[in-house]
Amino acid sequence: MTAYWDAVNTQLMFTVADNEIITNTQPFKVSIGRESNFRLPDKLSENDGILRIEGQGAYIIREPMKKIPKIGEDKFVIESRVEFEPFTAEVNSVARISFSLVLNTDVLPNSTIYIKLGGLERDPPGTPLGVQAELRSGTIRLSGANGPLFVGEVGYWNQDDVQLTVKMISTVQIYSGERVQFFIERDEYFRLPYSAYPSDPSFRLAIPEAGIPERPFNFSTRVSQEGKLFIVSEIFYGSRGSVAYPNTVVEFNFRFRPNVNLPGGTTVRLKLPGFTNPYSQVPIGTQAVPQLNVQDLSEYVKFGVWNALEETFDIAVPKGRKVYRQLVSVLRVMEAGGFRLPTTALEPDDARLTIQAMGNVIIREEPIKTSPRVVERSFLISKYTYSPPENQSIFQLKIQLMPTVNITENNDIILYLPRFVNTLAKLNIHIMGEDRFRIDNSMGYWNETTSELRMSVPYRQVIPAFTVLDLRIEESQGFKLPATLDANDTTLQIASLNNIQKEPIKQSQMVGNGPFKGHMFCMYQYEVGTRTSSPICDGALDGACQPPLTDPCSPTELARCGCNSRVDEVFDMKIMGFNLQQEDKIHFVPMSEPCEATRLGPYILNPFHAPSSQAVNEERNEVTYTGISSIRTGMYRVCAVHVDRIVDVGRVTVRPSCPVPLVLVDGACVQHCPRTKIPIAGECKRDEEALYAFDDQAYLIPLVMTDPYAVGGSAGIADRLSSDPEQRYFVYRYVYELAKILNADPTRIEVASLSNNSLAQGSVIVNTVIKVVGTWADIKSTNERSPFGLISLLNALQQDTSSQLYQSTFFKYIDRNSIARPLAVRECEDSKFRVFCPYTGGIMNTLESLGIFILGVLTVPLIVSLFCFAVWKIDRDKSDGIDEDVIEKIKRDPSQVDLKLRIEYAKSWLEGRFMGEEWQRARKPIENII
Repeated sequence: MTAYWDAVNTQLMFTVADNEIITNTQPFKVSIGRESNFRLPDKLSENDGILRIEGQGAYIIREPMKKIPKIGEDKFVIESRVEFEPFTAEVNSVARISFSLVLNTDVLPNSTIYIKLGGLERDPPGTPLGVQAELRSGTIRLSGANGPLFVGEVGYWNQDDVQLTVKMISTVQIYSGERVQFFIERDEYFRLPYSAYPSDPSFRLAIPEAGIPERPFNFSTRVSQEGKLFIVSEIFYGSRGSVAYPNTVVEFNFRFRPNVNLPGGTTVRLKLPGFTNPYSQVPIGTQAVPQLNVQDLSEYVKFGVWNALEETFDIAVPKGRKVYRQLVSVLRVMEAGGFRLPTTALEPDDARLTIQAMGNVIIREEPIKTSPRVVERSFLISKYTYSPPENQSIFQLKIQLMPTVNITENNDIILYLPRFVNTLAKLNIHIMGEDRFRIDNSMGYWNETTSELRMSVPYRQVIPAFTVLDLRIEESQGFKLPATLDANDTTLQIASLNNIQKEPIKQSQMVGNGPFKGHMFCMYQYEVGTRTSSPICDGALDGACQPPLTDPCSPTELARCGCNSRVDEVFDMKIMGFNLQQEDKIHFVPMSEPCEATRLGPYILNPFHAPSSQAVNEERNEVTYTGISSIRTGMYRVCAVHVDRIVDVGRVTVRPSCPVPLVLVDGACVQHCPRTKIPIAGECKRDEEALYAFDDQAYLIPLVMTDPYAVGGSAGIADRLSSDPEQRYFVYRYVYELAKILNADPTRIEVASLSNNSLAQGSVIVNTVIKVVGTWADIKSTNERSPFGLISLLNALQQDTSSQLYQSTFFKYIDRNSIARPLAVRECEDSKFRVFCPYTGGIMNTLESLGIFILGVLTVPLIVSLFCFAVWKIDRDKSDGIDEDVIEKIKRDPSQVDLKLRIEYAKSWLEGRFMGEEWQRARKPIENII
């Protein structure tokens, strides 16, 4: 195979042989060996456009080779100059444009030279305002020494591409190192841009067919002393002035205004380090509110291009459009497809955010002039301290805060305190502490509905960033802690309005950790486990069920209070709570004893077996105890030990396995307990009160029960006459039903009276007398209970909703409250029972009453007076037994008087009493001697 080399035209020609085809499915490969002495040029650029190919048979237009390796040195422009000579000194003046080129390579004939003059605009006379590219584009006359070098001495100006295209004639080539000069005269009406850099990169030259890619002119004339720049460049997030937070998706708003026009083909690039966006084509939205005297780019730019690797956002100006230097251009990226802000802080007017223009007009990269602060706006310190940290208690709240940004009068501090309650219903809360002066009027404002406490900064004052605030809310303000709070509970939050987003309090104490109260269990004697699946029933807590639930073994009672009424399955015992521990223990004590450390003994002294195992769940709100059973019936208090703290968590009722309403006596299930015992949790136990009662004393008790006749506006049973048949039937049934339940003689029960209950509408008070058996002989011989014993039995039956009392259709609606203290009564002469019987004696006559009056008024005082006189007489001092004669004997010869008298006389002198003489007269001689 051979080819023909045309040295004059530097062409290598291949002729396809007869009956051969060069297909379009396989590459056509040709190799030329060294023996052909085919010498390469001294230099070729990569993919040099000087090497071209064409087809003449199957006509293919001449085109550059697509892949060419580089050979030798780069091809480049040794010198390239573009100079402007403005016609006037005004802005955007018409100018002459001169070009000068020197290349380091030859340019073959028919080559095309492309000159881009970014920012220039051709403005022929009569051209209307606007882009009008079709009117501004066209043939341009070339002048100068080398003007004839180009076809027709003309070039073509494309206003859309701001590019001048000139084609060399076919008979001349440009040699390496040869200077080419030409110019465009002022009459072609090219207007200069408002500004241009010295050696502006917007002016570029390309000769692809000579292997010279597009590159800036080495020199270009400066236009204007003011360099090209963006007069306005501003970024804000959301509405202007709103606060931006790191790592949040925001609405992105951008405003800019260059000091030169940016024609179509220009790209405005924003450098946004740290920003992210899931889309490469970011939709541009319209402005939320249309604005005057601005250019909304969304009218002709629908998408921007986001480069996640380079972190750049490009807005391309389409051909036929222009960004005018006189108007501010605005751009908005909606939050739905918006940018996520960096996780790190951005300073106000951060220099890392930059803007530049590329393409047909180049404006060098510069910082965006205005951008808001994006900082981790938070409270570096936020701490709550409760004193005391007891759930459901009034407490003192100490608050310590340190914001990372300034807080002004427009940035109220808001504390979110869910489930906190102000028991005093206060709205204005007094703030105490060292920094109370930083709070307006030292007052916070409590909103009970939203559980928010708002504190304002005084007018024209600022809480500087990184200032520690110490505040305090005293107990007197009435705040009560919730039932439970985790340590560092995330539901406790804080914010600063339009400044710091809502965030959790960083440090707060745990409140309410431990088991909950209100557990109720049902167990059966000797059975392992409980019959209660849900030990805490919300319907039975805090008085929600009235009368209160007392028997967790009664399906009827459980259903009445809205609890799970299934008691036919056995479950492990579960204690519910908050932040429970694997080490938590439970103990059982009788209901009459409190949960105290001294009461909690070892399980060997307790009717309950110790659990064989226990486990706390992952949520730490439930501890399951396996293997618990009881060998004794009764009602017991459940005491839990949590972190060395003893908590009364509820009660457990242990019943025998007798079917309701039978009771257990010495291992047998019977209908009634013996006379000395009463049923407690289904087992007959000794009645201590009845043992000390008087058997010969009758008692009256007021029993409250629902009035079955006080419905539909009918008169209550107590409002009817005693002769009314329905009242008589009510009394009859009441007596015999009660006697049957108490296993007593009906004659011992008497209804003294009926009265309406003023405390509960629709109920009646039945004043019932329990009589004695009879005479003392009858009492000693009977097996029936004493009156007080019957009342004690009735009390026990009333407290047990599984007893016979509640199986009766007549008495099941008896009032659940304890029966009032019985009154001792006696049977009066009219056969009625009263506390005091009426006096039945006559009134005395006048003479008898007058005698009693005289006796009481005269005789009694006289007798008392005589008695007093006699006493006085006895107690009166006796007369003096020493006369003058005795005294004289003592003075002369003391031996003449009795010994006792001599002794007394001597003592009187020693004691200064001077017996028988005037002591003052005797004292004076002594005083004179002294």
